[in-house]
Amino acid sequence: MATLPVKWFDNRFHGIPILNGTPGSMVAVLDAVLVNGFGNTNAVTISVTNKKATIILQDGVTFFRKSVVAISGFSNQAYNSEYQVQETSVGKIVISLDAPNGTIEATGVVVKYAPLGWFKPFSGVSKAIYKPSKVDAQQWMFYVDDTYAKYCKVAIMENATSLENHVNPRPRTYNFIWGKSYYADTNKRTFAIIGDPYCFYYKTPHLATSYNGEDGYRPYGVLLFVGEPVRFTNKPDPFGVFLFAKAYVNDSEMYNYYKDTFDNTFSGSAAIALRTAEGLKTGITIHSATSGSSATNWTFFDGNLYYTSENIVLFFTDNYFYCSDRRVFRIPGAVSVNAFPLYNNFDYIIEAKDNELNRDLIFTRSSQDSASNNPPNRVTFFDITGPWR
Repeated sequence: MATLPVKWFDNRFHGIPILNGTPGSMVAVLDAVLVNGFGNTNAVTISVTNKKATIILQDGVTFFRKSVVAISGFSNQAYNSEYQVQETSVGKIVISLDAPNGTIEATGVVVKYAPLGWFKPFSGVSKAIYKPSKVDAQQWMFYVDDTYAKYCKVAIMENATSLENHVNPRPRTYNFIWGKSYYADTNKRTFAIIGDPYCFYYKTPHLATSYNGEDGYRPYGVLLFVGEPVRFTNKPDPFGVFLFAKAYVNDSEMYNYYKDTFDNTFSGSAAIALRTAEGLKTGITIHSATSGSSATNWTFFDGNLYYTSENIVLFFTDNYFYCSDRRVFRIPGAVSVNAFPLYNNFDYIIEAKDNELNRDLIFTRSSQDSASNNPPNRVTFFDITGPWR
């Protein structure tokens, strides 16, 4: 099955597991988003006109516009593939399909949200290890211990031989966490995920707020990151894997002092590389930001940040050299765009025809950190046309 590299998800998607304050809820979300896909729905009828296929879906189910679906069950195997949803309404989606005009047999055809396409080599009760699927990816793994109610512990490692036997894990103390819920309860929490086969961003819920059906609290929360930035050369760099999280202190401070990946300058936030070059400092400082300074304008970067006129934003690891080369990476997926009004919903799309990058963009607002009263004063645009690398 042909695949599309970039996918985005949030808690409103049909069939996505619920994230809440119970053990195992994060692993359920990551299983669905990274590995398996979700929201399996039968097609009722399929008709094609001018290379556009209109699919009527069972039970009035629909899928978000510009999301990526995997369709299987076509008798013509060439049609079994991933597609970006071009148009959507209740019980109907439209995709681009290179097929002759007419109807296609819909019996056995199933539509679901496509996963990012990662592997899950090891798993246990509310625990898992995930691994990027691309053959040119670094052979690193992502460990999630979701046996806790309000957060999960996360780590990156160079390899693993079992669920609990890790090669060079970082952090070695396993004290990095991603928040799920301020309370240990079953109330649904908001979240968002966007990524590709090498990395993904996770947007945390806002403090104690449950999902209220109106997405009123969607802008709050911070964007965290795990995975590989974009290399500027084809030479693999085993040091170039990063994890953004919070160093756990105690439950009362669980949601205090997270910082957004794109505003990671505060000492209470945590970032770590998979390896440390010999003789250089253990910690790293990530200098990168995408900040919205007002309702209609985009702010580029201040003196600590690195940005080019071609809208390339850089991961810059301070004081890191290896073989006399400074380690510089491109931030995957995030772009800078001037003078667009800002909205709250993750699914607000800027069409490729309407921006100078000629890419479909999606954006989300977030807080610069996770303190309960901080407003959503960050905005990050992501390229959903792809590929990111």
